[in-house]
Amino acid sequence: MTTFLSLTLVAFFVKETIPDRQTIEESCLEIDNNERAEDCGLFIALIRRPTLLTFSFIVMIYSFVYSQANFSLPIYTGQIFGVNGPKFFGMLMSINALTVVLMTAIVIYKTAKLKPVFCISLGGMFYAIGFGMIFYTNQLYQFILSTFIWTIGEILIVTNIGVYIANNTPISHRGRFNAVIPLITGAGFAVSPWLTGKYIQHTGMRVESNVFC
Repeated sequence: MTTFLSLTLVAFFVKETIPDRQTIEESCLEIDNNERAEDCGLFIALIRRPTLLTFSFIVMIYSFVYSQANFSLPIYTGQIFGVNGPKFFGMLMSINALTVVLMTAIVIYKTAKLKPVFCISLGGMFYAIGFGMIFYTNQLYQFILSTFIWTIGEILIVTNIGVYIANNTPISHRGRFNAVIPLITGAGFAVSPWLTGKYIQHTGMRVESNVFC
């Protein structure tokens, strides 16, 4: 229902941005504009924007890390809390959802004047702190704090990725770029459970029982 509602809002209130032929031809003459049109194929246009390509692979690493919230975290909570693990993991996912609902507007307002790439970098720092502290965590309140921190990072990253891509995509390739770049960034999410599963299988999970008790 919410998806159909959002589509309705877009259909009625968002103006069409597809450029006409004249706009594309005029844009081809611009040199310093990141949205300058390209008269080549998708992959050539992407290669001509190494910054955007590098950005895509960095976000791929982010998605690799974020995948742990759905894969390693439930395993970890089950190991620490035993039969209460699934219940506590469900609680953490609810905290994640509530944080997104309650904090998204606030985070966007507070970071409105910051560049998208800076916000995405800041989100990576929240990921590093939020997910990193789990290594030393064995109390429920610590997991709750961790979830809140990495969720703020999620908000910063998700709300700015599209803006950065749009600002650095040629107007002649917007649709194609927005189809291919998510495939690159989503690759991290795709391979993360498999690689992390192998890592856990060989090394196990470490719990520091005397830290933060």
